[in-house]
This record gives sequence, structure tokens and C-alpha cells, in this order.
Amino acid sequence: MRLPKLYEFYGIDESFVTRFQPILKHKWLTKDEDYANNWPARSQNYNCTIFAHPYRSKFIKMSEEDEKLWKEIVRATPRPQYISKMAEEFIEEEMSQRFLAIHWRYDRIDFLSKGRCRKFTKTKRKRRGLLSYERACKEFYPLLSDVTPLATKILEFTTEHNFRHVFLALPPIEIRKLGNSIKEKLAEKKVFVKMEGAVKNFVLEKYPDCDYFREHTEDMLSLLEQEIVSKSTFFIRSLRSTWSSNIYFDRISHGINTTISVLDLMGIDIYAKPKPDK
Repeated sequence: MRLPKLYEFYGIDESFVTRFQPILKHKWLTKDEDYANNWPARSQNYNCTIFAHPYRSKFIKMSEEDEKLWKEIVRATPRPQYISKMAEEFIEEEMSQRFLAIHWRYDRIDFLSKGRCRKFTKTKRKRRGLLSYERACKEFYPLLSDVTPLATKILEFTTEHNFRHVFLALPPIEIRKLGNSIKEKLAEKKVFVKMEGAVKNFVLEKYPDCDYFREHTEDMLSLLEQEIVSKSTFFIRSLRSTWSSNIYFDRISHGINTTISVLDLMGIDIYAKPKPDK
């Protein structure tokens, strides 16, 4: 859920909501530190405080025991059983037991918006994580206009690993343009693509009387797609995406290591400096 929906869901009065500027210099925290001292003082003035993404601007060192505990937590908090059952039915009837899943997070109105790309390509900021916005804009924005390089890489991968079915999860704005273009190009080589629309139609036809689905369509579709992708034979994920990360850690916690990133698929060296515009 996005923050506005969280406010509504929990009945939070937005007049009490305050935003914190991220810490410019990452700070390593240890178990013995007093975490309360790292939060803004004003947050301690309220009886109940909710932190959205509290560790976004902090790194926490994790020991082997922490990693083990984290995996146990992930395994103990799966998606609902009815979601898992629906996903299994969809895979059995619409896909194949052996399929490739791809999550493309880089859409033109949010992640790769023109304003964001102008901002991050003109300012020199230190890269956070494996993928900076500067790199994402330079490498991925052109693919929104010409999908051929991306579709070609996907076809090469499906040919090399003998996949005939692909599940493509992407933001709704990119389904009609990016998604359908990829689907058409792969279909020419007898590689078949399913997306959100196929999942929605499947649920409506299979469970026509499910009022809960009609009332919570977006959330249920997102959960269903996550479950379908998590059950894939191979997963190509988007870096800097919590949606992809949830699935990645889910698979890792179950010992499934067949995952690469979109950068890996495209053969982009994440440690190389982006080439300047001509």
C-alpha cells in the first residue's frame, strides 16, 4: 500500500503526519545502540508512532543468526492460503509448470518520470544500492520508446533456457504499451506471455461470486501476481523495487536461488560509470 491508503486504512489523521528528511550519510547501527536516539525528537511527543519504511536511510549489519531469523520470519508470514491456491490454479490452467517470470518496475509516470530523470541526471548524487536513478534513467528510459532491445534479450534468455511461457508483471501504465509490445514480439517466436489482465479474467471467471475480489481488486491482483511470480522456475527482478524484493527474499528463504536482475538480463555492468550523454 502507498502511504495515503495506509492513512485511510488505519484511520490516521493526516494533520498529525510529519515527514523526515533522509539522513544524507548512511549510519551503521548495531544491536547495542539506542535506536530511539536515531529518530527525530518530535516523534517521541506522541503516544503512538508509525514509521513508514523506518530503515530506508539506514543500513543495519546482520549477523548469520539475524539472517537465519529473517528467513524464518519470511517463511512464517506467507501470503494467504487462498491466494496461494488461486496462483497454483492459474499456473496449472494458464501457464506451464515451468515458466519464466519478469518484474519490470520502471514505468514512465513514476520511477522513470521525466521530472525525476531530469533531476537525477543533472545532479551529482552518491549512488544508493546497486541501481541509481541516474543509471535507471539512462539505461531504461529509452526502452519505453523502443522495446526491441529488451524483447530481444528476453527471447535470447527463453531460447537459452528453453522457456515457452513467460509471466510479465509490470505497472498498469506499461501494460498496454510496453507489455503488449513485448507480448507480440515474443509470440512471433512461439513464446507466450501472460500479464495482469489474464490473472484478473481468470479470477472473475473462476470465482464470479467473490465480492471481496471486486472490492479489493488492486490489492488482490498484486498479491496474486506476487505469488505466481514467486512460484516461477526463474525470476528476473527489478532492483530498487520492494515488490521484487519481497519475492526475492521469499524465494531465498526457501532455498530458491534462480534469480537475476533486469540489469543482468540486459548485460549492464552495475559497477561501470554511466556514459555521458552525447
